[in-house]
Amino acid sequence: MHIKSFPPFKLDTLNRCLWRSQAEGNDIRVPLTPKSYDLLNYFLDNADRLVTHEELLEALWTNVFVQPEVLKGHVRALRAALEDDADNPRFVHTLRGHGYRFIAPLKSALPASTDNSAHPEIPSPFVARSIPLAELRSEFDRALRGSAQVVLVSGESGIGKTALTREFLRRTTAASNVGVAASQCVEGFGGTEAYYTSAK
Repeated sequence: MHIKSFPPFKLDTLNRCLWRSQAEGNDIRVPLTPKSYDLLNYFLDNADRLVTHEELLEALWTNVFVQPEVLKGHVRALRAALEDDADNPRFVHTLRGHGYRFIAPLKSALPASTDNSAHPEIPSPFVARSIPLAELRSEFDRALRGSAQVVLVSGESGIGKTALTREFLRRTTAASNVGVAASQCVEGFGGTEAYYTSAK
């Protein structure tokens, strides 16, 4: 299903819109900017866990360098749309200096077939990614057997590439005695950014 419900709201991921249920039984559409929609959708996919500023910037502004204030502005816009109070939140809780946690209970009509049987010790807030996770695990198993692998994860901005990769690495390191190294590329715009270094 494509409806993610957190009363009184419902996020329609097929039509990329937010609805609010009224006492009369009808729903009204809540205006959202495209980036506010992406932010809310990411929060719902990662509900009830800390989502850091760095993770959000990497997931929603892939290959684009933006200031953290931009993210804070979109969080404020999302809170306004949800009529949420930052000091007494019902939906988005701020952990000062760390990030955000989506705290509203979800009543999501997500597929019941999400399979974590291969890793029963890991809880399942990470949904609808069983197929790509299985593909990554298959390539990892081939590497363990001595066949070097290079895997590229591609997709449109905000689709969850970073979240998928991090979840795969988390599961892999939990189940295997392997070392993990991570790095990040930031594309420069309009000249040299502060603290850049150049190799001679």
